[in-house]
Amino acid sequence: MEKPRPVKNRSNPSNEKTSKHQDYHLKKVEINVEKANLRKGPAVDFPIITTIYQKQKLTCISNIGNWAKVQTDNGLVGFIRSDAIRISSKP
Repeated sequence: MEKPRPVKNRSNPSNEKTSKHQDYHLKKVEINVEKANLRKGPAVDFPIITTIYQKQKLTCISNIGNWAKVQTDNGLVGFIRSDAIRISSKP
């Protein structure tokens, strides 16, 4: 008869998803590439809302996989790839 294996505690499963990606939640971020598309959803097949240019400041609302939901200074809300942003060094 086999011994039962201990069950791993999964009290915070969201850490598993975000451990490979920086958590930008409610932080000021900026574009770290020349330009990036702000999209209506978290995938490249969603329509483009606008183009965001390097060093433009955004506020990150949430993270979904390797996408960040962000808001621009003029109120546009959309999704941008997480690897195209970094935490802003200036508020």
